[in-house]
Amino acid sequence: MLTDIKVRQAAIPPIKPYKLYDRDGLFILVSPNGSKWWRFKYRWEDKEKLLSFGVYPDVSLATARSKRDEARQLIAAGQDPSQLKREQREARIIDRSNCFKTVAEEWLAVRAKIISEQSVGNISRRLNKYVFPEIGDIPVSRIDAPAVLLVVRKLEATETYETARRVRQDIGQILRFANATGRKASDVTSNLRGVTVPVRVTHRPAITVPHELPKLLRSIWSYEGDKTIKAALKLLPLVMLRPSELSNAEWSEFDLDAATWLIPAERMKMKGAHIVPLSTQAVTILAAMREISGNYQYVFPNRRRCVAPMNRTSLPNALERIGFKGKQTAHGFRATAKTILEEQLGFDPRFTEMSLAHAVKDPNGNAYNRSAFLSQRASMMQVWADYLDGLRTKTV
Repeated sequence: MLTDIKVRQAAIPPIKPYKLYDRDGLFILVSPNGSKWWRFKYRWEDKEKLLSFGVYPDVSLATARSKRDEARQLIAAGQDPSQLKREQREARIIDRSNCFKTVAEEWLAVRAKIISEQSVGNISRRLNKYVFPEIGDIPVSRIDAPAVLLVVRKLEATETYETARRVRQDIGQILRFANATGRKASDVTSNLRGVTVPVRVTHRPAITVPHELPKLLRSIWSYEGDKTIKAALKLLPLVMLRPSELSNAEWSEFDLDAATWLIPAERMKMKGAHIVPLSTQAVTILAAMREISGNYQYVFPNRRRCVAPMNRTSLPNALERIGFKGKQTAHGFRATAKTILEEQLGFDPRFTEMSLAHAVKDPNGNAYNRSAFLSQRASMMQVWADYLDGLRTKTV
């Protein structure tokens, strides 16, 4: 039998490795490179097999004997310890490939094809900051409601309730994706209803009644700040776009002669190319901007760096400066247009929804293509621009 001293003082062979035996099939293999590997020799189905227990001194003599005894018990119970070890190793590999972080990154790669780059960045930051440190290494099959609740509770403790809601939503979508792609997972976030702090949804402020619009429009037209920002403010109500889609506009997207603006899919939130019919008022604003920025890439260049687009805070800040903080947001112009066009001017909701770049489906459930109702939308945009002009110039 071996002793710890014998193993520790075992001479390093110059050429060939040799074995030092303990008992019941356990021995240590001493190699010329100085390594000392524990091995267990046993017979399974009339075949000699070897099982490795690791390297001395990381694995002590006592630990090696304990591992040998466990292996002998498995053999007595009718199990091959080598096969069991292989299955456990494969299970660990599967667990790593099915851990929450791995699945989340796979899910986000799919989402990146249909949502904006900004949205992808926001989700990625939330996951990396709040979720992965807590449950990133856990296989999706083992994630339960208490584990998710712990993540949410930490955010609630800092009173970041909206972030907590979004994180819970992210986790739920990832778990549903995991289940849909063949992993054993379930959306446990549904069990948290009534347990987490509810978030009160607040809509972006928007003026949706005609009699309040003249003051806003006149304030925009009398804006005394930067000319580029003023032009963007004047154009924003006319095009029904998201502020980021307007502020990142490039001259290559426009055909002013045809009065159309084709925004490529990669710039749209829902990753679909979008056509904007331009009213004569919109063309006039853009033609004036061409005199200012026509040699640049962006229609509304950054004031400090002309090779970059307008700062994302420029339009919201300008609306605040003209006195509409809490009354009208840049994004709110979309709600303004949709509400008045449908409720006051009687336009078909399909036209307004398509102008907002929302998915609109026909009676068969198929999405209309981007050029559907283009002539109707062009007429609607001209009526809308004329209507706004009428409100702005109307004598009070």
